[in-house]
Amino acid sequence: MHDHDGHGHHHHDHASDLTETEKLKTLITNWISHNQGHAGSYNTWGKRAGDGGHAKSAELIAKAAQATLDINVLLEDALKELD
Repeated sequence: MHDHDGHGHHHHDHASDLTETEKLKTLITNWISHNQGHAGSYNTWGKRAGDGGHAKSAELIAKAAQATLDINVLLEDALKELD
């Protein structure tokens, strides 16, 4: 608590003011973004693996990138169900 012009004022953690549904929407949105970052990294490194003569590793990394994007489809569907 701190003082504003002579009156006390409490600051609240806004995350704790969210409903469970709002928290879940935020989490899922963050997970989707996080996964997109991972998929991009996988694709970058998969290409590097391929360029380095590691074709099988490149193929598997590309599959991992696609699987990550497939997970996002499920998460996007879950997010829509919360509306």
